[in-house]
Amino acid sequence: MSYNYLPLDRKWLHFQQVKNLLDYDQLVSITFDAHERILKCSSYVDNICCAVDTKDTTDNIQKAQINVIKSNVVATGEELPAEIVKLMMMLKIKSLGWGHSGVQIETVKRLMEMYNNGILPVVYTSSPERSQGDVAALSQLALPLVGWGEVYYQGQKWEAKSVLEKLNWQPITLQNYEGYALTTGTEFTSAYGLFALKKAEHALKLADVIAALTFAVSGTSTKSLNPNIHSLRAQKGQAETASAILKYLNDGGNVAENKETNPAGNLPVYTTQIHGAAKDAFEHVLNVFLKEANSVTESPIVFPDEDLVVEGGCNRYHLTLALDYLALAISGLANTSLERSQHLINDQKNLEVFSESCQQLQTAAATIRAEVVQLSTPTSVDYRSEPGTPGTANNSARRCIQLLDHVNRLLAIEFLAAVQARELSKPGVVSELLNRFVIAFRKHTSPSTKTDLSIELEKAIEFISSYKL
Repeated sequence: MSYNYLPLDRKWLHFQQVKNLLDYDQLVSITFDAHERILKCSSYVDNICCAVDTKDTTDNIQKAQINVIKSNVVATGEELPAEIVKLMMMLKIKSLGWGHSGVQIETVKRLMEMYNNGILPVVYTSSPERSQGDVAALSQLALPLVGWGEVYYQGQKWEAKSVLEKLNWQPITLQNYEGYALTTGTEFTSAYGLFALKKAEHALKLADVIAALTFAVSGTSTKSLNPNIHSLRAQKGQAETASAILKYLNDGGNVAENKETNPAGNLPVYTTQIHGAAKDAFEHVLNVFLKEANSVTESPIVFPDEDLVVEGGCNRYHLTLALDYLALAISGLANTSLERSQHLINDQKNLEVFSESCQQLQTAAATIRAEVVQLSTPTSVDYRSEPGTPGTANNSARRCIQLLDHVNRLLAIEFLAAVQARELSKPGVVSELLNRFVIAFRKHTSPSTKTDLSIELEKAIEFISSYKL
């Protein structure tokens, strides 16, 4: 475990910090500034609540706030992956650290202690029809604070109460507003979206590498990647894609001298345009989610200095639109990867060598492609904002993750076809960088026979999903 801490407060949270948190198993901590702001806001809330009702007891407040949490809990559906639960906890701690939510410092400290000790609440994806997905998920996230619900600890699922007793921790006694502060916000959708963006960034890089391998082994003309062309065009992502593929083909040196016996029509052009558009979309969606991650999304919002408490509401439509945009962009990667792999495996010289394998790959790719079309259908067109209707942002986020898994499968099919073509047909020149890419894959698997292609494909999916570029 890394003992580096991610400091959480009002300062801007960057995407690299989000990735480092997951990749290096970092711990979290609020800063002194956040600590003082939480104390100030909590004191203000205590004062105004006492002024309104001097007879209310601690037990009554605790029961009322627990009811706020429990009333939105539904333990059905699939469990959230641990990475998304960790992001939810981190984002909630950060949002509370602004000092506008009215929570006591003990509550925030307990969230940090749970995170840093690997105590992750069990959170399910489903939500009741009367509740927004974020509210239901955040309620399940909050339950262990008061000794309810379930958690994962030391690799096992426990009743939260049992873990608190094991660690000699007392349940948190909630104060006024805390139930609302813990269960409102967009941390569920934001965590899902940031996790999807992390996977999408990896897929975008992989798509360029695998496209370069396909062009290299098939001897495809890459004249349309010439930087002089893209210097005259204002599409940032398109120029970056052309540059990246040339880099992978050249390996930092001169262009590999393929014979270019297979022009492949406009395939390289489509690749730069579609990959480039996906990268531009990625940048836009990332910007939307970073703004959300760096916002206070609880309701009500407390302004101690202004002596003001405001019901701010919480709408996720901007997140839904952004996730739909990401889904459409990522589906483009699936389409162009399918075109490249079909071009490669339909090449007659390759079909003579592994025609049966090609047919299996084409069948698998066509099936996945059909599912990609369904998953990329926008959900924002059916968005309903009136109270009592389930939100669509969390649905869009879950579909993005599924879509990215399918994109990885299509990229793996293209990769496997290119690897087989290179090994069996001895096609065009491959750079040292691409050669290392293939060798790394073959360290974990051997060329397939006719009966175990599906096994090799699964290994290819696992390989490209975890490969560090």
